[in-house]
Amino acid sequence: MKSALLVLGLSAMALSGCAVVSDAPLFGADQASPRPLADGLWALSGPGCEVRANLAGDLPDCAIPVSIEHGVMHWDTAAALVRTLGGGARALSALPMPKTSAFRLIDGDPDIIEVLNGETNQMPPPPPGTPPRPPLKPSYLALKVVHAEAGGRIDRAVMWPVLCPPEGDHPGFDVSGPACRVQTVQALRERAGHLPPGLSYDMTWIRAAPVAAKSG
Repeated sequence: MKSALLVLGLSAMALSGCAVVSDAPLFGADQASPRPLADGLWALSGPGCEVRANLAGDLPDCAIPVSIEHGVMHWDTAAALVRTLGGGARALSALPMPKTSAFRLIDGDPDIIEVLNGETNQMPPPPPGTPPRPPLKPSYLALKVVHAEAGGRIDRAVMWPVLCPPEGDHPGFDVSGPACRVQTVQALRERAGHLPPGLSYDMTWIRAAPVAAKSG
């Protein structure tokens, strides 16, 4: 069940539902952390899902594959839904979901992952005769580093989505509907410190070269 929540949380992050977005990126390239997330295949997992680095790229069914390459994150939420939830998820998997986006990692407590979206986020083409889909706005994840290699590359972390604040007056936010726009870095950092129950995921680096995940 935890892995199902993990995939649904990833879906919400990918589509910016209930998640913090901004009209334009809040951080510049010059603010990127000198400690990068290691390139290669990663696994997102929850409690009770044992994941270990291995050259074969084997992942248990309870883990979700994500690959990182030169500042771009690749995932397949639709495939992960079917893999984790079975045939009952096929209706959900038919929804248009992005599969890749450039990102920036920003130092802090916790660190911030700014998912740039926009033109870097590849969405499936719309059905023939329908207008193009608008580009997704930048969205945000929080990251707590668990381990980094001697050279500084991060290979284990805990990640969670930065969610909208509760209804009411929140300085630095424009709250309207399920999504909300953050307007200041200070407001974003304050919100990132709120770890949503059931929506934090272990991130484990598996191997250097992105490969197709295998069931183990």
